[in-house]
Order: sequence, then structure tokens, then C-alpha cells
Amino acid sequence: MVLLGTIAVTAIVAPLLARFDPNLPNLAHMSRPPGGEHLLGTDQIGRDVYSRLLYAVRVSLLVAITAVCLNTAIGMLLGSVAGFFRGWIDQVLSRIADAFLSFPVLPLVIVLVALFGPSLVNVIAALAVVGWPEVFRLVRGETLAARERDFVQAAISLGGGNARVIFRHVLPNILAPIIVSATFGVAQAILTEAGLSFLGLGLRPPNASLGNMLLDAQSITVLRSHPWLWLSPGILIVTIVLSVNYLGDWLRARFDPRLRGR
Repeated sequence: MVLLGTIAVTAIVAPLLARFDPNLPNLAHMSRPPGGEHLLGTDQIGRDVYSRLLYAVRVSLLVAITAVCLNTAIGMLLGSVAGFFRGWIDQVLSRIADAFLSFPVLPLVIVLVALFGPSLVNVIAALAVVGWPEVFRLVRGETLAARERDFVQAAISLGGGNARVIFRHVLPNILAPIIVSATFGVAQAILTEAGLSFLGLGLRPPNASLGNMLLDAQSITVLRSHPWLWLSPGILIVTIVLSVNYLGDWLRARFDPRLRGR
């Protein structure tokens, strides 16, 4: 949590920490190794790697958190409706979710972004569209179980409206697994965004993201002679994803009584 929080705060205050314009080439400082005024070196056209890394983390966290918030909201709404009303509404929504889940996530995201054009907004929208079915299945199952509990049945018997029962009594009592699922979803979204940017379908150059920084460093010459260009974004991706996954494991252990003693 400390490591992830530090990375997040660093990304937020990136304009204050960046010593150079992340998109400004400097032909006099091309491919310089780490040291001196360039802490992490420069790339092939003289841009400061440290400054670009700060802004790249900003993009990755923005995309991941926004996409997960959207797909979690969609999944919670549709899942609670399906689980609460059951019947034909449940059948229709479940079949739609099953249709989305029948496709691999990354190829489906690639198709959506390719159709609507590579941009930050389209990447977020694509991740939200393909991510809601997992949340839907989780919320639907939890809602089906919560609906049979005494306090929900009592609220229904006392004449509580459907919307009031769902938002006042059902959803607040099933938030724990949803929070855990959303945490793991952030890690998956970061990896997917990096993959899209590496394929040239994410944030457009010259703006920096962790994926397109790796894309710029994919040549054999760079891999062998300029390792600082791919090591720093690669290590940062691994660090963020591991931190988020460990946080998700900790939250799951805290919320699940069966795991608290382990």
C-alpha cells in the first residue's frame, strides 16, 4: 500500500517533479545513459526518460481506475437488477453477459479500439465494455443470496420500493467482494492498456504511456545497447501490478472471515 500510494502521489504531482518537457526532443542529448541531469537517461531523440515515466504512470493509472469504476458501476447496476428481479430479466442480462465472456478480453478490446480509433477515451470505453460481465456475475450471485436474507425480506414486506431495497439494503451488504474484484480489475486494466499501447492502439505519440515507451524500445539495438529505455517502464509495470495484486489479496483476507487467521 505504501509503494502503490507513493507511485500514485508521484503521478499526480508529475508536473512538479518532471525536470524536462516529456515530449520535447533534444537532439544534442540523444540516447544518453542514466546520470547527471538525466536520472534515467534519454531516448533516441533526446527526451528525458524520467520525465516521460512520470507522465506515463499518470496515464496508466487514469485509464485503469476510470475504466474499472465504469465497468464496476455497470456490473453492479445490471447484476443487482438481474439477481433481485430474477425471471426473464435475469435470463436476458445473463445471456448478454455470457456472450461478452465468450470472447477473449484482449482481442475484443483490440477490435473495439481499432474500430473506433486509438485514443485514451476509446481505450477507457473499450475496457469498461469488456469488463462489466465479470462484475455482473459476481454481483448477481451475491444479490441472489442477499435477497433471501431476513433483513431484505423484511424490507420488501414493509413495502420498500425495489430501488430502495436494492440500493439501501442489498448493495451495501455485498460491497466487500465487489471492492476486491475492482482491485484486481485495476491490475488487469493496467496490463491491457500497456499491451494496447505497445501495439500502437493506445495513447498516441508523442504522449507517453508505459506501453508505448516499451514500443519505442523494441529494436534489437535498443534492447542490447540502451537497456535503460525498456528496464524502467518494464520494472514499473511489474511493480504496480504486483502492488495492486497484493493489495487485493490483503483486502480479500480482511473481508473474508475464513481467511483472516491465515
